[in-house]
Amino acid sequence: MIQSQLSESLPLSFDAIAQHVPTNSPGVAALGYTDVHGRFYISYVGYAFKDLRQLLFDRIGTALAFKFVIEPGAEAVFKTACRLFHDFRPIGNSLHPERSPGTDWQCARCVGRSWIPRS
Repeated sequence: MIQSQLSESLPLSFDAIAQHVPTNSPGVAALGYTDVHGRFYISYVGYAFKDLRQLLFDRIGTALAFKFVIEPGAEAVFKTACRLFHDFRPIGNSLHPERSPGTDWQCARCVGRSWIPRS
């Protein structure tokens, strides 16, 4: 089983986000649902280089639950978003995560391929 290293599953609601996600923090979130056996299914991976909390507020109503991780900076956000994108192939993400503008970060899974994530 693939491990996500994300938080526990929380309802995608204003109260849960306000209580658990710090303001103005870079991070990555997986949106989805938990089945009757307690397994979390990821339908969308979202990320924010500056404010994950706001991104989650904006996504209320698009999924039932979320998991998240706060990262130390934008490059860590990019790498985690890439890892989750490749590991889980969420149906809600048709495009590879984008680098922060003005950076040359590389996705570890895409290095050597004929395409590079757009910046």
